[in-house]
Amino acid sequence: MATVQRFEELKVWQDAIQLDQRIWEMTRDVAFRPDSSLREQILRSGGSVADNIAEGFERGSKNEFLRFLTISKGSAGEVRSQLHRCRNRRFIADETFTELYRLADQIGGKIRRLSDHLNRSEHKGVRYKVNEPESLYETLTNYAEL
Repeated sequence: MATVQRFEELKVWQDAIQLDQRIWEMTRDVAFRPDSSLREQILRSGGSVADNIAEGFERGSKNEFLRFLTISKGSAGEVRSQLHRCRNRRFIADETFTELYRLADQIGGKIRRLSDHLNRSEHKGVRYKVNEPESLYETLTNYAEL
């Protein structure tokens, strides 16, 4: 049984990095020049999805991880809202909107499922490991594929 040792092993983090990359590519288009604030905002929220998964994981506490997953899920929702704004202003095509909206929505669902799993876990996290035979992250074995 493999144990998740690093946040980079989590599929949900990998997907969030893919979303961030796609947003960066999308915002390089000349169409975004008239609205640099929307461009900067969607870039920040896109990066926040992956960054909060990473930061929460590194905190070593289940409760802090859950708190940062909540922030990450909120950022995924913010990306979806900003995608609507981008499409409404005709900065992106419907196909781009659909692709990125779907990816952000899937990531939000994976974060929710990971949070639900952690909420059911009795482990507190590596910060509190005293005599626990396995760490919190060993309970994430099945979620490396999330």
